[in-house]
Amino acid sequence: MSFSPDSFRAMIAGSPLYLALAALAAVAIALFVYRRTNPVVQPAVRIVLTALRSLALLLIILALFEWTVQLRRVQTTPPLLAVAVDLSASMQQSEGGISRSERTMRLLREALPAQLDRGMATRYFGFAAHARELSPDALDSLTFNGDATDITGALEKIRSSLVEQNLAGILLLSDGNYTQGGDPGRYAAEIGVPIHAIGLGSAEVPADIGITHVEANPFAFAGESTPISVTVRSTSSRRENISLSLEGASGRESAARIDLQRGPLDSAIVLNYTPAAPGRQKLQLLLEPAGMDANRANNRFTLYQDVLRSKTLIFVLAGSLSPDLSLLRSHLAADERFDLKLLAELGDNGDLQLDRTRALQDSIGESDLLVLYNFPRRTSSPRTLSLLQAALARRPRPLLFISGRDTDWSRVKPLEPFLPIRASVVTTGEMEVTPLLTAAGQQHPVMQIPGSGTAAWNLLPPVYCREQLRGWWPDAEILAHARPAGLAPPGSGAEEWPFILVRSAGAKSAAVMGYELWRWHLMMSGIGNTDETYRHFFQNVIRWLQIEQSSDLIRVRTDQSTYHFGDEVRLVAQIVDARFQPVDDAEVELGITSGDKGDVQNTLYLTLTGKGSYSGAFRPEKAGDYRVHARIRRNGALLGEATHLFSVGSYNEELSDVALKESLLRRLGQLSGGSYAPSDSAAALIAAIQGASLHRTLTNDVELWNRGALLAAILLLLALEWFLRRRKGML
Repeated sequence: MSFSPDSFRAMIAGSPLYLALAALAAVAIALFVYRRTNPVVQPAVRIVLTALRSLALLLIILALFEWTVQLRRVQTTPPLLAVAVDLSASMQQSEGGISRSERTMRLLREALPAQLDRGMATRYFGFAAHARELSPDALDSLTFNGDATDITGALEKIRSSLVEQNLAGILLLSDGNYTQGGDPGRYAAEIGVPIHAIGLGSAEVPADIGITHVEANPFAFAGESTPISVTVRSTSSRRENISLSLEGASGRESAARIDLQRGPLDSAIVLNYTPAAPGRQKLQLLLEPAGMDANRANNRFTLYQDVLRSKTLIFVLAGSLSPDLSLLRSHLAADERFDLKLLAELGDNGDLQLDRTRALQDSIGESDLLVLYNFPRRTSSPRTLSLLQAALARRPRPLLFISGRDTDWSRVKPLEPFLPIRASVVTTGEMEVTPLLTAAGQQHPVMQIPGSGTAAWNLLPPVYCREQLRGWWPDAEILAHARPAGLAPPGSGAEEWPFILVRSAGAKSAAVMGYELWRWHLMMSGIGNTDETYRHFFQNVIRWLQIEQSSDLIRVRTDQSTYHFGDEVRLVAQIVDARFQPVDDAEVELGITSGDKGDVQNTLYLTLTGKGSYSGAFRPEKAGDYRVHARIRRNGALLGEATHLFSVGSYNEELSDVALKESLLRRLGQLSGGSYAPSDSAAALIAAIQGASLHRTLTNDVELWNRGALLAAILLLLALEWFLRRRKGML
């Protein structure tokens, strides 16, 4: 950027004629004043005094005429070329013994300085998943290991960063293999800047077979077969015979041989295996291609799965017999994974079908999951309530609470620590209500109905309730509100209150604040709609209560069961105190180790997201097994520790298709008014890039009349005149 003076002009507010007359008058006055002096002084002194008076008067006149000086300059900006360098992992691919990254470095070091017009300036940008500006000194130490390529984002970044510059074009050095950000061709047509693309690499697709996706249930049951779906991608140009095996703690669990047709294609393979024991199991999928395979790293995939006991003992304690209880019992008993034991109070005296204290105590103590239906009532036995409270205090376990027609809320209060709700209700009398899902309920697995998601909840007939819930734990999630049937549509201001709630702190718990739930099953069948919502809802609730059932106060988990290299891993910690209250003032430090090394590779501090939940994210630098060790401090003291295991697969979408996308790069040049050339013709393309200097005229008006310097000059001239007059005795 250069500047050159173009013109200088003085301006006044009045007429030049009046200025000239005023100037002549000022000089005439000065001459008249000093034509004679008393005492008489030398002529030279009179000339100096006349000049000082004349200059002072002239400056005063210029100030009155608003004397302004205008400077005009021509600003010349040379054309600028933005060089965008693809730093993604696909640029490590080699053709003919030379990698794409090496070819890129040669272009930057040799062809670009030698062939580019000397009058053109350059700015450098590197991009993979994100774009950043590069200093010229950094060009010798570039690393090509990005896990994603966003060409559109790079072009947008360059255009927005240089919008004020004389951008003559963008030189794109890439293989065109974008994996995020959408088709860059859509943006190239409207960018308004020529894109000159140099294609690096070969358009030939290398033969590769690898595991690209694994889908498995986050949990399984010991002794029961569970499926694992594996997606294998083949880019081989011929049929391939492969072996896929699953290995666990006891060796090979399952295996299959598959004939793959000529690629590129994706094939889905399902392996079934039967876990032998409960606990967190490490599983490895091994792929053994028979032919050529360009990348062996994606032939192995590790995942972790929680294996639960094959039989879950569910103890149902009911305050009364009802159609609700019968339907719930039949659905739970139909599932072979559940052992069901039911004790129901009879009559008004709180008698039990098994009227033996020892039997009741054993049933509660041995159970894995408790269901309370319309319990406790006013007539419930104090001994039964005491046994239940003591058992939960000794060993908290998942609990499902379903309110009934005559639940005694004063007697529910001792059970509050084990429920998502508080015993704070307003009795309104029996009314019909319909469930209205909350934003949390739309996403929660408990409310998902196979085949229809959450839409099925809009079709359900109303059920009944007698109370409006007014109290619940701060860390409870409200999945649905109760809304009186027949009122105005949602959002109209009609009163709503919590209806279905869950809580994850401590042992999991859930609550349904209504009864006559059988209507969701039998009445749906009567009007020709599906009756699956009731069955799936209670299956979801029981399954959700079972998973990760633990009384630990600190839990650490990942947001997914499987990850690929390049994925962001989000870690979540849930912390409660000894009273199962969420802890919101803890410091959560995670030490993350990879492989068999015991040294901490990453340290991550989680951020509070509310209700005792903390979260944070990091991006693993390599594939493999990872161990997370959490240390929780509160007020400087160690509150507790927890560990979690997860695995990152070797498959990376960035490396799934490394062929040069010549058609895309050529299209970018055509749509933007630029050009395209392969790397061996890059010199000619660079030499042909041209741009014109931008000339802009800048005008700057300097108002001298209202500047302090002008006033200072006037005062100085008058002071000098006064000094000489006094020195010569003229005053």
